[in-house]
Amino acid sequence: MKPVDDKFEQKIQQILKDSIDNIDAETQSQLTQARHHAISLSEKKYFNPVGLWVRGVAITFMLLFVLIALKHPSPDTRAVLTPDWIATSETDDLEMYQDLEFYEWLETVNING
Repeated sequence: MKPVDDKFEQKIQQILKDSIDNIDAETQSQLTQARHHAISLSEKKYFNPVGLWVRGVAITFMLLFVLIALKHPSPDTRAVLTPDWIATSETDDLEMYQDLEFYEWLETVNING
């Protein structure tokens, strides 16, 4: 910095320090009262019914969303979680066993043919 700026800055700092040190009694009293009032407000526990109502509604919507999402998973996630052969084998097991003789015959025809 330039020496002029340093001198100016030091002068401003000195004026501000002097103004803080030389506060009159009335201003000092008002500052003290304001500080005590702010402290007493911060210590009080107060009930805010509007805040409670808003929190309740928000929690209700979040729970509904989670319940709906868990109850109805998207088809894409089910397809990723289960391979095709598992999905088809669960539904077609009984039919495959009923047509077992046909599948054996088909295999012999393919081998001989």
